[in-house]
Amino acid sequence: MKRLYAAVDLGATNVRAAAGDATGIKRRIAEPTDKSSGAEGIAAQIIRMIRALDTGELAAVGVGSIGPLDLDAGCVVDTPNLPFKRIPLVDPLSEAFRVPVRLMNDCSAAVLGEQAFGAGRGLRNIVYVTLSTGLG
Repeated sequence: MKRLYAAVDLGATNVRAAAGDATGIKRRIAEPTDKSSGAEGIAAQIIRMIRALDTGELAAVGVGSIGPLDLDAGCVVDTPNLPFKRIPLVDPLSEAFRVPVRLMNDCSAAVLGEQAFGAGRGLRNIVYVTLSTGLG
């Protein structure tokens, strides 16, 4: 089996996870964000969802998340849309999968995805606006 990459979209309302490679998405899953298990429960939910994708050996994990983010600490901090002061993501995911984990703002991740694979392919400049539980 080819090594796949896991991509996660962490939002205040839903968590979406997908596994794929350069040829496209192979598997995907979505469920409501679990706010009942504390901040650590968010990372546990993401880990469980990635495992449910049955990816075999992962190459890396990318997480696009609501903000604000502390990229040095690998955490979501003081987000107005979730009831937690700090949500650690990079360390728990790195420990669970033993692969590189990259955290970035969800809107920034979406722009990069559109520029590489979607409507923005081949364009130098694009504008992207997200409308969800929040505005990005």
